[in-house]
Amino acid sequence: MRGKAKKLAVLLMTAALAVSSLTAAFGAEKKEYQFTYDKKQYAVGMEAKTAMDALGKAESSRDVNNCANGYVNKAYMYGDKAFEVYVEQSGGKEIVANITLLSDKAATEEGLKPGDSESRVTEVYPDAQKGLGSYSTVLGNVKLYIKMKDHKVNYISYLQVKE
Repeated sequence: MRGKAKKLAVLLMTAALAVSSLTAAFGAEKKEYQFTYDKKQYAVGMEAKTAMDALGKAESSRDVNNCANGYVNKAYMYGDKAFEVYVEQSGGKEIVANITLLSDKAATEEGLKPGDSESRVTEVYPDAQKGLGSYSTVLGNVKLYIKMKDHKVNYISYLQVKE
């Protein structure tokens, strides 16, 4: 019986080490917030063409005037109106400037979605700073802006932090 117990202990220890190694390899600390949709990741600052090719045809689009740089930017709706991707001109190319989650059909990678309670915001993002009717948290060059309405998440925007 002792031999079996030792073998079982060695087997359990080996399994624990394997899980620990996988966690270290794949669970590396995130450098900035990203949005995942249909098993693909999207980030503010990425080339718009790359994002649009991966997302496919938009459900709808609209022009967004940008008085600051004179360009007409575009906003594209996806995911059965679950989120919108804003595209703008930057450095001579089009980039994803903002991703806004609009319904509970879309969530952050950490699990927060529109409709969640205010207490859920601080549970998911304990370091989020409370503002006037909003919360925000920054990771790397990406800010999550979480707009509240009646103590519930109204929408969540991924914004590029400008230095």
